[in-house]
Amino acid sequence: MSKYDDIADKEIENEKPTWINADEMAANAKAPNYLINNILETKTNGLIAGSSQSFKSFCVLKMAHSICTGQDFFGHDVFTTGKVLYICGEGIGALGRRIKALTIVEGGFNDNFFVLGKPLFIDNIAEMDWLRQEINTLKPALVIHDTFSSLATSTKENTNEEVARVLRMVADCCEEAGASSIIVHHYGKVIDNGSRGASAFSANVDFEISMTRGDGFNAVMSCKKSKDGDFFDDIEILAHVVELGLIRQDGGQACSLVLKKACGDATITPRQEIALTAIKELFIEHGSIGLTAGQIKAKFNIIFAAEGNSRYAIFGKMVPALVKKGLIIDRGGVYFCN
Repeated sequence: MSKYDDIADKEIENEKPTWINADEMAANAKAPNYLINNILETKTNGLIAGSSQSFKSFCVLKMAHSICTGQDFFGHDVFTTGKVLYICGEGIGALGRRIKALTIVEGGFNDNFFVLGKPLFIDNIAEMDWLRQEINTLKPALVIHDTFSSLATSTKENTNEEVARVLRMVADCCEEAGASSIIVHHYGKVIDNGSRGASAFSANVDFEISMTRGDGFNAVMSCKKSKDGDFFDDIEILAHVVELGLIRQDGGQACSLVLKKACGDATITPRQEIALTAIKELFIEHGSIGLTAGQIKAKFNIIFAAEGNSRYAIFGKMVPALVKKGLIIDRGGVYFCN
């Protein structure tokens, strides 16, 4: 018998419900435990939703990278690192390019990121039983399903009962291993109405995150629901084009995107502006390849020659300040423009 047979009655069949003293519950209450501070709690299940091309998949990839490596997620500390499993319903070729772009800019995934080689249908009982066993074996911190529509093809999105059943199956798969899960979902035609389909999409999850794209390559990440935790402040995001070092059939460079926190509020001094401009010029000159400290120091030696200061002293002041403000990125002594 499958784990999901007679799913509505399984808890009562397995054990009788008991009453818990509320004073004991209060005495034993614990603070929330986060994977990513104020963004994603452990042992929770939710959605990230938005319109088409609102950078939803890029955002969950960034989240996966942070959990795999411990690097902060748009300025939010990562408290729990571990494996992340990614179930891709479509576009696995494009996914490979997106992952490559992240590794170029942010570094590798610490051998903690695993992508399923073919789609798995989250509304299929047998396939979800297999996934539950895999999750119990691999013990991931997070499981990502991208997207609902491509992975639940037999489910009517406008039917609360059917959607609730799939969401319950996804949560049950993760429960024994203590993993969290995220389903990537689409907004409907009317953006203000939120997630496309049944109200169960919002009602039957622990959290809901929305992605709203603005003009160009900017977007806003917002918390629409947090069942037990606090709502995080909106995060302004900017997508950056990354050349992959792969040559297309027409001879051009294959590119992808990496999301970074927008830095419109970063204050910068006139000398830092000169230094940043010089680094950007170097970045273009070297074809978007990461810059070494030596290359930057040599450039500084030219543009700051009139000051008479050592290029080493200028580098030591300028570069850490620009890194701290998020204007350039330091990946182990190799520098990238943000």
